[in-house]
This record gives sequence, structure tokens and C-alpha cells, in this order.
Amino acid sequence: MSILLWSRFNRATRKLYQRARLYTATARTLPDGWEAVIGIEVHAQINSKTKLFSDTPTSFNDQVNTKVSIIDAAYPGVQPRLNKHCVELAVKTALALNGSVQRRSTFDRKHYFYPDLPQGYQITQQREPIARGGRIRLTELDGLDKPIEVGIHQLQLEQDTGKSFHDMRPGHTLLDFNRAGIGLMEIVTKPDMRVLDAEIRRQISIIEQGGIIEAETRGYDVAADKTFKLRGKESAPDYRYMPEPDLAPLLLSSDYINNLAGALPELPDACRDRIMNQYKLSVTDANVVLNEPGSLQFFENVCIGRNPRLVVNW
Repeated sequence: MSILLWSRFNRATRKLYQRARLYTATARTLPDGWEAVIGIEVHAQINSKTKLFSDTPTSFNDQVNTKVSIIDAAYPGVQPRLNKHCVELAVKTALALNGSVQRRSTFDRKHYFYPDLPQGYQITQQREPIARGGRIRLTELDGLDKPIEVGIHQLQLEQDTGKSFHDMRPGHTLLDFNRAGIGLMEIVTKPDMRVLDAEIRRQISIIEQGGIIEAETRGYDVAADKTFKLRGKESAPDYRYMPEPDLAPLLLSSDYINNLAGALPELPDACRDRIMNQYKLSVTDANVVLNEPGSLQFFENVCIGRNPRLVVNW
């Protein structure tokens, strides 16, 4: 599962570069005296059969509000119970990203008020995350003009919210809590990316006119090459972070971490290099084999006693 999460994270980062023009080669287009520094937060949904803090099944296509436990609905007095499988996958992902898994991590309450968050707070790991550091390297093989290494600041466990539907009934917002409580890994990068042309132009224009850049969540319109406001964003004090009183610190032994490290599968970058050398595949063919779940094992099985070029074309 770690190899799948790594592949999805790699593809998500690569698409961000390609679609939003995040190529370091264009950094010289900035006006003199300006430097852009950009980081991203990736919310990766954990592939677990049950939610992060309950044994409620995860749901993706079930009827609305049919996979909701009393903790998802924020009944008073209900206490969370941490999902061990989610912890295991978070540790594996951190190791795959060359991160440092913390033997002690803690949970916090992040307070904000939105209809799809019935608790009034999200359980996350702001102060002491499960992993710190790490990196992901993107190269010409990923479609970039030049290699770039993006540092990872931290990886933390947190719970997802419900879904809000604003356009199904005029004047009403409908809520589906099937997603509430599903486990997420928030992967926060360092500000190692330098160019997002549309947003940089917008911010420079505001500052040069004496304005102030507001903290907000913005979307990106690829066709129009511009960003647009989605919602305002609170600052850290507004969230009123506090230790989660219902969850003890998460303690991981060195043996536990080492055992998971030894169980890691071959990671995509190493695997791509191997099959390109072993089977003489092009970058395009290697990416096709790797990006489709199950294709690698099928390809290698069919290649036994056969010409790899014929197999990959077939």
C-alpha cells in the first residue's frame, strides 16, 4: 500500500508542476527584487477498511449517511480509539519519503466551525507529528525540465470531514457524514518550489498597490491561468490548538519501526530504474507499467521467456 500512496503522491506533485507551470526553469520571469517560495499540503486518504478513530467501515459509494458512527456524529462523551492499521501505513509512507519516524507523537484538537465538522474541532497532529523530514525527488523522467528535490516538513495523521453539497437544493446545504472520520495523512512540504506564475503575479500586484495578502484557500483555473478564492483561512491562533485529552501519546518502539522498514516493497523510482535496465523499456513504457495498479506483476509474469518489447506493446 505504501508503493501506491507514494505513486499517488508523486503523480499529484508532478501534475501540480505540469498544470500550474511550476517549472523552476521559469523562475527568471519574476520581476527584479522578488522571490517566490511555495510549499504544498497533500491530504492523502489512507486505504483502510475502517475509520481513523472508530471501527466504522470506510465508505465511498454507499448511500449517504449510512456509515456514520456516534463518534462521527459527535455524540457527547464518545471517545476515539486509534486505528493501528492507519498508524502502520503512515509509518511506511514516512519511511518511503525518507522521513524520520518519531517514537513519540501526540494528537491535538484544531478548532473551527463548519457544517461538515460536527465536533467543532478536527483531531490532528500539529505539535508532535508522527514523522518529520524527508524528501521527494522529481526528475526529467517525471516530465520536468530539470530535476528538483522537494523537502518534506512533516507527516501527520488526522481525520477527514464530511461532505457538503451546496447545489442539490436551492438555498440549502446538504451534508453526508460517511466520509467524516476517515483517516488522512497530511504531508506538508518545505517551501522548495519557486514558481506558480498566476498566483505570484496576483500577489505582487496586490503588494505593489499597498494591499495585504489575505490568508485564504484558492483554486486554480487551468484554462484561464488564474486563481480564485474558495474560502477565507484562519490563522494558527484562530484554530485554538490544544492537546487532545482523549488520546494518549502514540509510542512506537524501534523494533516496530525497523520491522516496517524491512517490509517496505520496492519503491517506484527504484522499480522504474530496474525495469528500464532489465527489460530495456523507454521512460514512457516504464511509467505505463508502473502507474496502472497490478500491471507490474502481470508484465513481469508475461515477460518470462518472451520479448519484453513485444509484451509491453501488447
